[in-house]
Amino acid sequence: MELFEFLTQLAPILSFITIIIAIIFGVIQLKQFKTQRKDIAAVEIMRTMQDAQFTESLHVINHSEQLDSLKEVNPNLEKAIFAITTKFETLGFLVYKRVIPIEFVEQLVGGVCLALWEKLNLYVLEYRKINDQKLFLEWFEWLSYILKKRERDKAKPALEKFKNWDS
Repeated sequence: MELFEFLTQLAPILSFITIIIAIIFGVIQLKQFKTQRKDIAAVEIMRTMQDAQFTESLHVINHSEQLDSLKEVNPNLEKAIFAITTKFETLGFLVYKRVIPIEFVEQLVGGVCLALWEKLNLYVLEYRKINDQKLFLEWFEWLSYILKKRERDKAKPALEKFKNWDS
């Protein structure tokens, strides 16, 4: 009988220990999942942003003059503008929803985002006004605003910042 009494007293303690271990395991799994999600997001940014269409659109836009008016936009340039800005539109929303960390976007395409907004902002503002679409490319504008606020435009280039990085 002594053994049975001992085991009945030990059972609640073992149950408690099992619950604590399960909670600790769950927390560890959750942290690993969050880290994995961020890593996947970074890969998705690279895969989505840096495709042939992105590169071609960036080339077309970079080789155009400052866009002050919709009248200056030919169909090829307009196609490039829509192709690239819709990607930044999506990125902005995903950053806002905290699906993708701002740091990833900032390091991978932050400079490009700021340069594009600088070049296209007058075009976007005129497009909104003429077409009565005040929300047109709102997340692209928001993303560039946040990057500017974080002083991405004043950041040191990667080569300078990480020159002494050791693999």
